[in-house]
Amino acid sequence: LTRLETLKLDGNPLLKQLPRTLRSMTHIKELSVANNEYTMIPDEVFRLTNLEVLNASKNLLESVGNLIAQLANLTVLDLSGNKMWTLPWPSILKLTRLKELLLAGNPISSMSGSISAVTTLQRIDLSGSLLPLLPSDIIDLPRIEQIKLDDVDIQGPSTLVVA
Repeated sequence: LTRLETLKLDGNPLLKQLPRTLRSMTHIKELSVANNEYTMIPDEVFRLTNLEVLNASKNLLESVGNLIAQLANLTVLDLSGNKMWTLPWPSILKLTRLKELLLAGNPISSMSGSISAVTTLQRIDLSGSLLPLLPSDIIDLPRIEQIKLDDVDIQGPSTLVVA
């Protein structure tokens, strides 16, 4: 299993912890632990430094620790459908390869830091959040293609597409 690149463990609420063998699976590029009722992302995940896609959606996460910054190769981070009010924005901003940040369905109420530091971002989904306003530098993202704001009480359209 040391050469495994994709591991999907979705919909296993009885799986309270990830297998210990995950530590030796250093080639994993895509990990999905969606819909498992996790209240935190297991520490083993942060040791997967080759990880490019992390799907931890539809869990019971209230936060994501600062260790998220260790996943420097992440291109997709899906934390949608959780219970997060905030994120460790300084750590998120260190994910310099991130293309998609999916946070829909979380009661996030603020975004601190300069989001424009993640110059690779192409898609942000903040649908269903409690954001009263967007960071002013969000329009400075050079590669942004889509900002989804469905069911967010912000003035303007629910989806902004930048040409």
